[in-house]
Amino acid sequence: DISCNWSRFSIAKDILFRKNARPTDGCYSFTVATSRYEKMATPVHDPINDEQYPNYSHVEVRALKEDEDIYYAPPQKRRKVRPKSQKLAYRQNLLNALNIEFDAT
Repeated sequence: DISCNWSRFSIAKDILFRKNARPTDGCYSFTVATSRYEKMATPVHDPINDEQYPNYSHVEVRALKEDEDIYYAPPQKRRKVRPKSQKLAYRQNLLNALNIEFDAT
């Protein structure tokens, strides 16, 4: 699972106001289409209801099994859904498509 914030409900600097945030954190973004690369994963809106650090914009990009649709909301923390070669291709796709919102310092 990849933890993200949905830009519809937050701005990039909001990541500095989350649990375990550091002032040296950076932020990058990618599109929903990028997250659904070759139907390997899909974003799921998963708000965090922490009393001190609530985050309505929280999203997890979760792995899909080969027979699941991109509109299905898979459960959290799946293990070994895809072979390593596909995971690597997925990560490379994210790297190629990401937009740096602000650099880590």
